[in-house]
Amino acid sequence: MANIIQSFLCRNIFINSKLQLQSLSFTTLHRPSGLTFRSVFRRPIENCEPSTTVRQSDIRKWLLLDVLSRRCYATTGLISSFFGKISLKVQMRYPKYVLRRSSLRLYLCCVELIDHDLFLKELSLPDTFNSWFRITELHVWMCMVRLAQEGKEGIFIRNNMMQFLWQDIEKKTRKLGENAGSYSSRREGIQSLSEQFKAILYAYDEGLLSDDKVLAGALWRNFFEKNCQDVEQLEKMVAYVRKQLYNISQIESNVMLTSGLMSFKPLYETNEALERNQQVLGQIMKRL
Repeated sequence: MANIIQSFLCRNIFINSKLQLQSLSFTTLHRPSGLTFRSVFRRPIENCEPSTTVRQSDIRKWLLLDVLSRRCYATTGLISSFFGKISLKVQMRYPKYVLRRSSLRLYLCCVELIDHDLFLKELSLPDTFNSWFRITELHVWMCMVRLAQEGKEGIFIRNNMMQFLWQDIEKKTRKLGENAGSYSSRREGIQSLSEQFKAILYAYDEGLLSDDKVLAGALWRNFFEKNCQDVEQLEKMVAYVRKQLYNISQIESNVMLTSGLMSFKPLYETNEALERNQQVLGQIMKRL
């Protein structure tokens, strides 16, 4: 396997994107408490909802949360608390309620615009909660790369997106039923996912600012978890990431910050897939 990947990486046949990003994705994240990872997240998800659509009742619940009470867990102490209070008083270009709505819409775009069944089939991924998380975190990271160019508004939206992500994950793990184990086991597993998520951000950022060989290595280690036997699948994902990053870099700041809509191109850009994306975007607009 190592020889296959090495020979593939040496080919360097990927597209060269002209995408120039002002900064990396954010790495200061919200994370729940807990200690270790549990294998439950690698079990099949038959007991979960078959659809990746987030329910309207969950959206209303999330919007009612006191998101202003969020904490940044990556930094602690009096200094971070002091600067955190100052940052809340900084004047932003748009009202916070508009940015908060946009953050939820952006998260829904990262989840519902993606045809997860197609990813599982075309990339030979197991039908588990862990696969859903790997697909979602990749698209959330790409969204965070774009938000990194938006200053304090981008940070505000990023923080809210992380809240919605971990709330959604906690809800999905509860739906695993008996396979999810006890509450403490779920919390430990979620904590481990959070730690992995932070490390993966650095790996993807390095691939973003390097060549396609480095990005392919990051995807092989993290997205495929070193379990990709098909070089073409790895090539396909590198091209997919570069294509998405270039596409979302063309979105104007005021459109993204106020509407909260970000369109990801389908894995295969067929008329049916493009029409599906337009329908999903319309549904997201109507729900919020």
